[in-house]
Amino acid sequence: MKLDYAVFKMRFLAPLHAGGKNLTDAGFSINADTLFSALCHAARAAGGKRGVEELTDEARAGRLALSDAFPYIDGDLYIPKPIMRVESAGDYGDKKMFKNLKYIPANLLPEYLSGDFDAGTEISILDRLGVPDIRIRVALGDQPRPYHVGSFSFADNAGLYVIVGFEGDCGFVETLFTALSYSGLGGKRTSGLGRFEVCRDDARELGRAISDSSGCPKFMTLGVSMARPEELDAALAGATYALTRRGGFVSSPDYSESPVKKRDFFSFSAGSCFEYKFEGDVFDVSGGGRHPVYRYAKPMFLGISI
Repeated sequence: MKLDYAVFKMRFLAPLHAGGKNLTDAGFSINADTLFSALCHAARAAGGKRGVEELTDEARAGRLALSDAFPYIDGDLYIPKPIMRVESAGDYGDKKMFKNLKYIPANLLPEYLSGDFDAGTEISILDRLGVPDIRIRVALGDQPRPYHVGSFSFADNAGLYVIVGFEGDCGFVETLFTALSYSGLGGKRTSGLGRFEVCRDDARELGRAISDSSGCPKFMTLGVSMARPEELDAALAGATYALTRRGGFVSSPDYSESPVKKRDFFSFSAGSCFEYKFEGDVFDVSGGGRHPVYRYAKPMFLGISI
């Protein structure tokens, strides 16, 4: 199925609390499954159960696709470094910086794959992206207790973007992103964290690289994903990948009387590379509550020419 693509840029109006296992972690990465869950909550608020079913049906049928949220600085869109062996053409110091890269500018992917890439310039992306911080909060009660929360404050010219693939019109998803911008992303949203402004841009070059990748020998995932059981053997053949464990609690108040954990789920990390384009799925990770709990794991592939 051939999709059109758009980029949704998020300019954060407040610090973001995202990623990591500890409350003091100050990461900025947001995975596609987290974004999909947030969009499901926005769809439920707007259209009830039917809104969630519509969004999930679109994703399962391949008419809607999401990437992870990646950094942007000014007009530069960054993508994860491919998880594959690439040798730097530089000296030992260059090779070390080359190895430590996490993100690269999307338009410089060919230079990276050839080894002719200035890792020293791009290794400083975190310095230009924003500032991690630890904030003190107070838990109210009989005896107020202070605690620490990690957060990330983006520079004025930086933020996160999501690639959205869609069939026909993506007005429905754009409306959900707008609704989500008011409630925010990440943790501690009731404290005002994670609020953002969103704008939609064309993604001509990225969209072309995603949709016209059939002749490429390898395909890099642009978001967390997982093959269906019957696809797994083919997906693993010749693959170079990393796995990430996805868990957490069900946040829906309608699911159960008390907090319940989602079933653990392992996903391929963004940047994993494959020779086979699997379809993946939107998996149900509920554990006996009143409604399904969805884990988005459909891949968005970027062709890798090596």
